[in-house]
Amino acid sequence: MKFLIFFFCFAILIFFLIFWNNFSIFYPIENREENFSVEFPEEQLTTQIITTTTTFTSPFNYSLQLSHPLIAENARWAKMPIKVFIDTSCSKSKVESIKEAMRIWEEVTNYLIKFEVVEKDYQVMIKCSNFLEESEGYSTIGEAKPILIYTGYFHLIENASIVFLKRRISCVRPIVELHELGHVLGLDHVNDSKNVMYPYEKCDQIIPNYTITTLKELYSIPSLPDLYISNLSLKVSGETGEIEIEIGNKGLIESNETEIAIQLNKKVETYKLKPILPGNFLILRVENLRLENLREIKMILDPENLVKELNEENNQILRLIR
Repeated sequence: MKFLIFFFCFAILIFFLIFWNNFSIFYPIENREENFSVEFPEEQLTTQIITTTTTFTSPFNYSLQLSHPLIAENARWAKMPIKVFIDTSCSKSKVESIKEAMRIWEEVTNYLIKFEVVEKDYQVMIKCSNFLEESEGYSTIGEAKPILIYTGYFHLIENASIVFLKRRISCVRPIVELHELGHVLGLDHVNDSKNVMYPYEKCDQIIPNYTITTLKELYSIPSLPDLYISNLSLKVSGETGEIEIEIGNKGLIESNETEIAIQLNKKVETYKLKPILPGNFLILRVENLRLENLREIKMILDPENLVKELNEENNQILRLIR
């Protein structure tokens, strides 16, 4: 019996040894690993975006060192004269005091500052009131509120209002009127109690040399625009593309109509530009440009130099394409 069991086991072993190589083991398909590769078609369109923000040095002094603080950085009016309307709420004597203060500011600045009293199309409205709110426990006898816009360099004073308290002032000189008109010109308060721009009225206050020098330096800057390229964006799709140019005016007055020249490698095209107000921007978009083998882009504002500007050296930008 033992011999038969041994023989049976031996026969099974021989069977496996003979037929082993004919067996395959199949895993369920969800567990089988697959190695594959996908050939993507060659991409037909490529997009490249090149953006640059320009920073320019300038022969024009954009870093004024002013001795008297201003209500905002480089705060001033765009041009003279400043047109003033004086409301009938002000007495005849108050009107004379206001006009006297205007004359004093004009004289001490050698007429870089000029006022003109008008009945319409005014920039400064002056009124008189029986009541003004107290400030820090002190009676307010005058209040000026200039309205400014920022151009990128100047804080331009666009318009202003002044309210004077209706009461008799004991000072012979128009100290209060000088003070509030000083704010309208862009001057801030100072800690010098002898200066008319001190927050509290004293009859012996004056306009010192450092205040006069500040106004002369600030208002001696000519009333001109200053165009510049603030941003350039290039989008390339294959051999064509689109250029978007942002042009700003950080000067004092509106620019005239002008042109911009766009040079792609050696090819130059010019485009008309509308006038731009101070602090504003214009966006020029040029589409469907042929950009084969593009190596450089050059932009020139006012290529014929027909627009007189504060700074003539920030009108160009060169961008190399690698």
